[in-house]
Amino acid sequence: MKFCTQCGHPLGDRDRFCAACGTPVTESKAEEASSQKENPSQTQEKIHPEPIEKIANVKSFFTDSSDFDTWCCASALLPITPTLYYMFIMLDGKKTPEEKNKFKKICESTGVSEQDRINAILYYDDHITADDTNRLPQIAVALRELIAKIQSDPGVRHQAESHPNNLLPIYGAILWNLIDLGYSDTEICDEEKGFISILAEAWNFPKADLLQMYDTAETLMDLSRKKVWLKQTDLPYDVITKKVEKLDRDIDHQFTSIKLLIAETGIA
Repeated sequence: MKFCTQCGHPLGDRDRFCAACGTPVTESKAEEASSQKENPSQTQEKIHPEPIEKIANVKSFFTDSSDFDTWCCASALLPITPTLYYMFIMLDGKKTPEEKNKFKKICESTGVSEQDRINAILYYDDHITADDTNRLPQIAVALRELIAKIQSDPGVRHQAESHPNNLLPIYGAILWNLIDLGYSDTEICDEEKGFISILAEAWNFPKADLLQMYDTAETLMDLSRKKVWLKQTDLPYDVITKKVEKLDRDIDHQFTSIKLLIAETGIA
């Protein structure tokens, strides 16, 4: 009889995942998933290339926190975040190339290991149905279970009780990454907003800050569309250059404001 290498649970000969912890039984499918490449022609045709790169570079306070307890709490949350992000892009059943590319970039920018990212893909592809009728209820149950798991983690619970505001920047960064994922295919749907609202409510995240995140994302999308439009006009080259430079400054300003918003969330 085989046993799970992660938790020791007995495995059947045909099991692809451990029934107890979800760890893949073999590495073959993980290696296959990690070797898959995005189609370059698809990623080059994105409507808003600049925000995709820059939003992904917003650090989620997982590695640069000066508070030791908060850093430990963030480290405990880190392996859980790819499951949140991947569940999120499964909501509409599409999993577009833009979403998968953004999912990978966010995981890389926040320090998520490649194995944790691949495990999230394999586990939820196997456990969440593609059927439109059952998919959303299954994701709702999985999300509630994940929230309960986060809140019951000893490190997270201790930090939340001792310094509740210290966790808000971490939660804010996760919510911003989800909003970023939602806009990776140019617009965020109601199901995606509902998913984010459930998390924000569970984490007592300020509603005003969440609304500002949505407003910033909309502004970035609008600025990016203007850049794309300008480059397609027949205006003189020097006019286009000056206008694009102005738009770039506006985009940088929006990214600066969102970083400050995340860093200062919960500060009285």
